[in-house]
Amino acid sequence: MLQKLQGLLAPVMQAGLVESVVRQVADASVESVCSRVSDSARGMGLSETRGYIRARAGLVVRRQARLAVKHAGVHPSLESTVRRDATERLVPVVMRIMERERVGSLTLRAAA
Repeated sequence: MLQKLQGLLAPVMQAGLVESVVRQVADASVESVCSRVSDSARGMGLSETRGYIRARAGLVVRRQARLAVKHAGVHPSLESTVRRDATERLVPVVMRIMERERVGSLTLRAAA
């Protein structure tokens, strides 16, 4: 009974910690996700790219979230929240990086 109550109150009691862990997981996942999607997502539209990044980020974010939740002492019932929020934070970051790389390569081609 007490464990169930702790599980229900965990989101409220650990909100600040969860946000910190979400940032940590997203930051730790950026490089790996970028390397997974950079070549394949080049010709895709915006919505397709977002979905592709989310799909390819799943394993990376899951692994990072499991480690971060355990290390930070976040209640295990919040791991799925950390995964979801980290993925949502990660997608626009990866898209911006991909756009910068695309613009950079276009600039180099135009200069040549």
